[in-house]
Amino acid sequence: MTLPVAVHVTPDVSPEDADQLLHDIHALGLDPTLKAVPTRRGVSDLLWLVLLALPVKPFLEHLTQKFADDAYAQLKALVGKALHRQREQQKDRRVLVLEDDAKRLQVELESDLPLEAYRQLFEVSLSSTQGRLHYDRSRKEWRAEPDE
Repeated sequence: MTLPVAVHVTPDVSPEDADQLLHDIHALGLDPTLKAVPTRRGVSDLLWLVLLALPVKPFLEHLTQKFADDAYAQLKALVGKALHRQREQQKDRRVLVLEDDAKRLQVELESDLPLEAYRQLFEVSLSSTQGRLHYDRSRKEWRAEPDE
């Protein structure tokens, strides 16, 4: 069974880039559906460029099953491709967000996160995590900030 994912993109993502993103997500074994939405401000005024609405834990488990030890690199590559062109055009820090509404969880992924950050993400206990999860570069760990 293919895991469905709603792919929300801001108007800053060109139709060609959106099509490529859908192709890249499908190549991971997911069933993407594109939804264009206006740019919105998130927690800490971060602008997201791409938001993948899906159950995060099953998504990471799916990547692990499909790609084994290469799962971290596959997710890092997806984020890098999704944010690459826009990073060249925008001066704002833009992120790709994995959003799990059922768990009330948002995972923020930046294009330049180290591979170690992705490895750690796969080890985070997501069943008890809520709010905004982001990688703290100074502490070299994932940190959750509760919803307000």
